[in-house]
Amino acid sequence: MRKMFLGLVLFLIFEINVSAQTVALWLFDEQVGLYPSCILSDAGPNDFPMVLGKGGQIVSGKFGNALEPIEHSKIEFPTGSVKFGLQALPIPDGRSVEPMNWMNARFCGLMTSGENHLRKEVAFKHATKTKLNLGAFDWTVEFWFLPTRSVKEEGVVFEIGKGPRGENDQVTQLLVNADQTGFILINNPGRTKLLIASNATTLSPKLRKWHHYAFVYSVNEQQLLTHSFQLP
Repeated sequence: MRKMFLGLVLFLIFEINVSAQTVALWLFDEQVGLYPSCILSDAGPNDFPMVLGKGGQIVSGKFGNALEPIEHSKIEFPTGSVKFGLQALPIPDGRSVEPMNWMNARFCGLMTSGENHLRKEVAFKHATKTKLNLGAFDWTVEFWFLPTRSVKEEGVVFEIGKGPRGENDQVTQLLVNADQTGFILINNPGRTKLLIASNATTLSPKLRKWHHYAFVYSVNEQQLLTHSFQLP
């Protein structure tokens, strides 16, 4: 998974109908210093927790705490520690990608119905069978964003799909593009790659201002609208 270069204080997905229904609301209000494999709770009604990866950390944010991407760091484990998820598993028949473990996991936050050896203390939902799987219905994705640095590569804001990653192209992604001038919405196998222009100044780490972004899709109009505003 590509790394994000942004800080998030709130991430919300909801379905719009006669009465808007929240699908998921990740506040990232867990304590600063949380270690990988700990739970990132969903404050929405459906209980869609994620697990914190080695590529993310909880830091102080604009409204409480936030999730910040970090370099994939090496973790030293004490002798005799439990090896649950800490050693490579053999590649199963029919696959070409090594199963995910804590040595090769680069994600910030993950919700998975596979790779269960990473975390068994919490029951993950099957994300592609929920309204997290953005599709042919009215939906909104919104989040707070603070650009902190440029890595000159696409940054993942939201990604959902069938695994294992690297050998399955069924994926929907919302990305910040590499030159930090806007966003990209990708849907496969629908062969959609939508470039969404934005104010490059707001996406630049030189400004270092929190911005709120909302992506609103209308199924009747088959139109995606975007909204943003800046905090003082």
